[in-house]
Amino acid sequence: MIGLRNAGLGADLLGGMPSGEPSDEVLELTMADALERAVRHNLGLFLQKQRLAESVADRRSARSRLFPSLEAEIRSERDQINFEASPFSRFRPDDAPSGPAIATFDVYDARLSLQLSLFDLPGIKTLAAHKALEQAAEHTTQLIRNAVVLLVGNLYFRTTAAERHVTAATAELTTAEAFAELVDNRLANGLAARMDGLRARSRVAAAKQRRIAAQAELGKARLRLARAIGLPLGQEFELVDSLGYTPVDLDAEDAVALARTQRPDYLQALESRAAAESHLASKRSQRLPRLAIEADVGSIGASTDSGRTTYGAAAVLSVPLYEGGRQRAEVDSARATLDAAEARLRDLETAIHYQVHEALLDERAADAAVGVALDAVEIAEQQVGDARRRFEVGLSSSLEVVEAQEQLANAQVDLIETQLAHRVAKGTIARAVGIPDSQIREILIREAANVSPPSDR
Repeated sequence: MIGLRNAGLGADLLGGMPSGEPSDEVLELTMADALERAVRHNLGLFLQKQRLAESVADRRSARSRLFPSLEAEIRSERDQINFEASPFSRFRPDDAPSGPAIATFDVYDARLSLQLSLFDLPGIKTLAAHKALEQAAEHTTQLIRNAVVLLVGNLYFRTTAAERHVTAATAELTTAEAFAELVDNRLANGLAARMDGLRARSRVAAAKQRRIAAQAELGKARLRLARAIGLPLGQEFELVDSLGYTPVDLDAEDAVALARTQRPDYLQALESRAAAESHLASKRSQRLPRLAIEADVGSIGASTDSGRTTYGAAAVLSVPLYEGGRQRAEVDSARATLDAAEARLRDLETAIHYQVHEALLDERAADAAVGVALDAVEIAEQQVGDARRRFEVGLSSSLEVVEAQEQLANAQVDLIETQLAHRVAKGTIARAVGIPDSQIREILIREAANVSPPSDR
């Protein structure tokens, strides 16, 4: 998936967090319901929201360092001093008794302290970097929302395609059994050879195997869809919507231009570069002086009643002189990070061009394949009818009918797969262009609700 491997979320998108208890009733699941559940319960999107929350917290933490720090403190303590061991021993009165002089006294101090940074360019640049990283995380969240909607839409359509495979396999089995019955009747009347009966029964066995495989694939498709949207474990459901078909009319250059304005991974790369630039500026500005104000005011005394007001104020100018090359190393590291972000951005600009064109080529090829598959089904249906009529009047053997039935079954499978491939190709276009998830949901719901028979194409 475009842009998701670097985020480390490709596998998480297939996971979901089950919500609620299963119902005894069969859930009628529309495309709209599936997409709504996916946005609320998909694991990959949930994890990304937590990463976004961490980015917001980091930005707030960086901003707090530029605001005044105000702290209130109340201290009550009892001290005991040996005057013989203190500088105050020389002030001992001459008439004081000999021996160690020990004094015990209480101290009560209530104080309000203020720290205010007046000029901290590294802190300002660090805040700018965290703001850009937060914006990048928001774009990544949008990227994953788009991917979740597209993934679940494709899973829904894959499940409907699997249902169509089961339906086609069941119809194929019914046709094979009816033909086998016809052959048996002709054998009983001496109008067919024994080989015709064997061919017919072999065809019935092949149709049964095809239906078994289709049913197994349908079961797995339903499980994947249920997991991705967080259905309760064991919840039975049936799909309401079906696999639709609508071609795409989109100019390649217009699509590339649109992608560079709205594709989340491209916008995320822009913000990552901006964050790297601010981070480098922050490291460079560490060489500049910093100016801050420190002040405190409070009451101190032997008790709360005897306290006296005291205060202190200072303007602090700190100038870094020598730090053993640490600042240079941090600047070099930040510059390397910026160069990497710039390289990724340039590569993504190129990738957008190729990805959009490749997606459009895939869609056009899939569109043409659907047309070929429709013609193949129509031809195969005519061949089955002709072969069966020829067999009934004794002008051909059962081999011609069996081969025609096999061709029809393969043509029907090809039609289902080509329509599904066209649907997947359209999803690739949506990812390549960066269509927002809200628009993708509208398109998927509209396509699922507006289903035309294949012959109406």
